[in-house]
Amino acid sequence: MKERVPLTEEEFERLLSWLNPDRERSGRKYEEVRLGLIKIFAWNGCSDAEDLADETINRVARKLAEIKDTYVGDPALYFYGVAKYLRWEWKKKAGRSIMLTPTISPVAPASQVGQEEGRDDPEVSYRCMHACIAQLLPWERELFLRYYSGEKKPKNYRQELARQMGKSPNALRVKIKRLRTSLGECIRKCVAEMGGVK
Repeated sequence: MKERVPLTEEEFERLLSWLNPDRERSGRKYEEVRLGLIKIFAWNGCSDAEDLADETINRVARKLAEIKDTYVGDPALYFYGVAKYLRWEWKKKAGRSIMLTPTISPVAPASQVGQEEGRDDPEVSYRCMHACIAQLLPWERELFLRYYSGEKKPKNYRQELARQMGKSPNALRVKIKRLRTSLGECIRKCVAEMGGVK
């Protein structure tokens, strides 16, 4: 991938306006989309998940002039589609084997999350993952995303997060495992109900 060129203020404002006309809501939507992208890349083994999320956002922002008048639906889904192609670029550049579909196994760690057997439609999995994460209580969603976004941070990041939450590191791990199990069940049920149909 080429070195990322930051968005201009005008491009960023246009992006926020597309996410939601209300400034406060658009800011929240932006953060939600960015955290979702970070999780997609992290769950697929990408070591530079935050950079890839930012690059995805930049590409969508620069494509807005072409799509904003015709695109229908949740803008987050468009970001996830762009992220899929960016993952392939990352895989080719990094020469690494990454998993194709971000479904959660209740027993496997997030880094080992892979494709559910018989399900090969990433768009369905993305929609289900996004929908299931959105169903978490706000504090659970923030905790879950913060826990895994710390994979590139200092070794004691999760201990510090546990301290901030008023929990022991072990209690935090147990809570995260329960959330991951719940998300895994939700995603599998959603994917089964959608039947892999686009």
